[in-house]
Amino acid sequence: MNEVNIIDAGDNRYLSEFMEDLPNGMLNKVITGCGATSVALSNDVKYIIAMPYTSLIQNKKQWADDNNILIFDLCSVCVNTREEVYDILYFEGNKIVTTYDALSYVTDALKLRDDFDKWKLMVDESHQLVKSAGLRWNAVSNVIEFYNQYKRYVFVTATPIQDKYQIKQLKTIPKVKIKWNNLTDVDVEYTPYKGNLNVGIASLVQRHISNELEGNAHIFINSVTAIVSVIKALKKVDGINRDNINVVCSRSNEKNEVKLMRVGYPISDVGVNVKKVNFYTSTAFEGCDIEDEDGITYIISDGYVDYTKIDITTILPQIIGRIRNSKRKNKVELIYTNNKYLNVSEEEFKIDLDERIDAAHTTVDYYNDMVKKGHIKQAETHKKSYMNDMCVVENKDGDLIVNEGIRYSEMSNFQTMQQTYVVSNFGLDNTIQDGSIINNGTKYNYKRTEKIY
Repeated sequence: MNEVNIIDAGDNRYLSEFMEDLPNGMLNKVITGCGATSVALSNDVKYIIAMPYTSLIQNKKQWADDNNILIFDLCSVCVNTREEVYDILYFEGNKIVTTYDALSYVTDALKLRDDFDKWKLMVDESHQLVKSAGLRWNAVSNVIEFYNQYKRYVFVTATPIQDKYQIKQLKTIPKVKIKWNNLTDVDVEYTPYKGNLNVGIASLVQRHISNELEGNAHIFINSVTAIVSVIKALKKVDGINRDNINVVCSRSNEKNEVKLMRVGYPISDVGVNVKKVNFYTSTAFEGCDIEDEDGITYIISDGYVDYTKIDITTILPQIIGRIRNSKRKNKVELIYTNNKYLNVSEEEFKIDLDERIDAAHTTVDYYNDMVKKGHIKQAETHKKSYMNDMCVVENKDGDLIVNEGIRYSEMSNFQTMQQTYVVSNFGLDNTIQDGSIINNGTKYNYKRTEKIY
């Protein structure tokens, strides 16, 4: 295990107050909203900033525009022609912002310049390399392949990954941690939900719109399908119109836009024109800035729904404080149904994961055998039937492979649940319990509520 270099922040609240540049290595900034990306964007260092989501790039680009900072932004979905990438050759600024997926394009283009060695790489929200490895292994492997081609680099996160679940290529990177002297507790009011969760959320939304509940609701829920179900339920309620509701989700997924347009809602941009009720999927869980003094944070997790892929409860520390200036910044309301990371021991969870990975190897071996024998149609049919399994993915060449990141991702998510919550594994109905727990220097106070939405 690498020794951790501690940097004392003193009584400061933002990184820019005591450092001109981010230190090299794996930086545990401990808290969100302390301005790590702002330091990288506003100083004189030549930076490539790799981010997990396009929406995060858009959010930071708006910040840069507001502060008269020239940036070049490139995401994988924007790379339609080689000319777009090679515009980097003529870019005269010092800041390039890109997605994990497009880092290879940026790196190759910069190598054609005579100043490549002057550029420093920042991998923002770097815990996502593990957290989303089960869903976006090709993007993750892209960062792993290219990061050490830079002489200087910094991986930034507020939720560090344990060594035993860290991707092996990243384990030896020197660690740096910020020591803050002004951390405040986080209060989590949690509600185990027994009924139809979407109907319950619809009731919550209606009560906010009617002002029965005070404040503006910011609802973090990792499913566009669930949001659509809530909206359909709301259409039966008098006095509800779309002018009261924002939906923020990924624009790169065309299915999202189709689903929402069918119920009369466009996709909104994160942090723009906050409304009475605001829904956010994973595209806005991390890094984005939301301004709303009257904002209330709701985290919704339906453990019974498999299509959510990433259980939102595993990244609760990232969502806390996402509404930067809220009067209730350190209070969260968690509404959940039990998920796969609760109710089982670590050993039981690991055995189940091993079985899933073994089955993935069998699937891939069968596919490769069919291709080798020339049974292409049969192989392709077999591939399509397994593409929703996070253990099986296509590589850059279109070949079917076992997702090597799934083990890191799932085991880390399991461990996160145990570290972040007061968890009971003794057969009780509600596996999250009242009490306090300290995780990465922050104290979380849990209290069960009996609210009925």
